[in-house]
Amino acid sequence: MKILVAYYSLSGNTRDMAERIADYLKADILEIQTVKEYPYDYDMRMSLGKREVESGYMPKIKPINRKIDKYDIVILGFPVWWNSVAPAVKTFISGYDWTDRRVCPFATSEGTLGKSTSELKRLLRGARLARSVNFKFEENVQITSDEVLLRWLAQF
Repeated sequence: MKILVAYYSLSGNTRDMAERIADYLKADILEIQTVKEYPYDYDMRMSLGKREVESGYMPKIKPINRKIDKYDIVILGFPVWWNSVAPAVKTFISGYDWTDRRVCPFATSEGTLGKSTSELKRLLRGARLARSVNFKFEENVQITSDEVLLRWLAQF
């Protein structure tokens, strides 16, 4: 079974989880990157991110050099921004036909999945969407136990 872990990360939390998942599953990994970098200043970054989510803006992302259709499973990692899927992930999703593709989402957040699960159902029309899992972080420290990660990974 061919597995791809595709993720977007701004603070590094989602990247850390994606790398752990890819290592555990011996999966290929793909980082989704925006063309324009977000500001380094935390307050400016948060303000811009909030405006993007509220307006439905989808930033341009760097070209993807992988053929998604060659994978049996795509594990999709994203940070939750203001109860929503990070805009760069929405851009990534919009570039592919997800019909009959198995997609297993995971999120990183300081709270809950918010409305990201319902957004994914809408954005990934036709996909065989697994239940999302949220890995909670506080100030870049993982709060969710590794047991939760291992139980989630057992489905593969």
